[in-house]
Amino acid sequence: MDIGILLMYDTRVPMDGEGIGRYVVRLTHGLLQHPGITVHVQTTPENLSEVHKVLRNELVTHPSRLLVHHERTIQAVNRNVRVSAWIVPYVGMAAAAELTQPFIVCLHDLIHRHFPDLYLANYGAFFRRIDQIAEDVVRRAAAVVFSSEFTRNHEGAAFLHLPETQMHVIRPASPTEEYSEFPLPPEPTFRAKYQLTGEYFVFPSAIRLHKNHDRLIEAFFQFRRTPLGRASNLQLVFTDHHTPGPKSAEIVTLLNRCPEPEIRNSVRFIGRLPANDVPSLYRYAAGTVVPTLFEGSCPFPILESLVMQTPVAVSDIAVAREVIPQMDAFLPFDPYATDQMARSIAALWRQGRQLVTRQLQVLAPALQRSWTLVAQEFLDIVRMVQDRG
Repeated sequence: MDIGILLMYDTRVPMDGEGIGRYVVRLTHGLLQHPGITVHVQTTPENLSEVHKVLRNELVTHPSRLLVHHERTIQAVNRNVRVSAWIVPYVGMAAAAELTQPFIVCLHDLIHRHFPDLYLANYGAFFRRIDQIAEDVVRRAAAVVFSSEFTRNHEGAAFLHLPETQMHVIRPASPTEEYSEFPLPPEPTFRAKYQLTGEYFVFPSAIRLHKNHDRLIEAFFQFRRTPLGRASNLQLVFTDHHTPGPKSAEIVTLLNRCPEPEIRNSVRFIGRLPANDVPSLYRYAAGTVVPTLFEGSCPFPILESLVMQTPVAVSDIAVAREVIPQMDAFLPFDPYATDQMARSIAALWRQGRQLVTRQLQVLAPALQRSWTLVAQEFLDIVRMVQDRG
């Protein structure tokens, strides 16, 4: 069977370290674990180098079963690439609506529908266009895949009014397979590379309006001003830069308002990391804090951190509760309440790695789920689409 993955963005898009890019890498790996499956990744000339970069390992290990194509128009794709079905990993990919072969679209979220005050006020024209594209793409799709029941019920049923038969939930898997391929450098070597001295908590995420970096900084400063926090000398590490950025003004205000240089400078922005360095960032951290207001599925940092044996404190949101049956093991907090977040940070610092055993037990079903199984569930949908003709 030949499976296509469509990556025909309108502009050049960095894919290494971004959510959709990592999703595609992990799904491609899973598909290639199935004998007889050939994967065709279709991109544009502008993004060809990005695709080759993020898929470099799979291109080496499966040179005859992973084929990368580049065309400028979807009409050329329809003429030149024959697949059993396409997988479209992003609902905002307008070119998908013109595919002449059947396709499955992944609808991770329509974030602006949940937070109109945040997103429509600042990026109204962009998201109105996304709405138009999404409506067109899902109407033409053979199937729409969601990463959680929450997004299926909201994005699919409530927002887009899709029929039951078109909607499917395929939960993402942990990155266990992927991370096992990245050798961990010695801790001193890694720390020296990113100038990480002393203990640190981490939130690996691009800065977005709903990721809640500003409240996490405020809560972290509250913790650092306590006797326990002062004694900890703990740092908070982000994998992005706040200027320029969607939360730049709020973050700069918080930093400038902190009168103590030692505490203010304990918040570190180290920028985007290559994918092969992310496991080390987790492994050598004292803990991971995930303060996000919303995700389309159980937040990836929870799974990623625990794969590397690093404990987590998480915001108490619906998609996390779908996967985590005992939230108390994860020091949950209301993501809008900085005092609760500060208490969870303190508890994470006090309890440290003794939390890992219970967190691994609670999250075992999600952690044992593989991308090979995720791929199988996509293949099952492809065969169902074929049977329908």
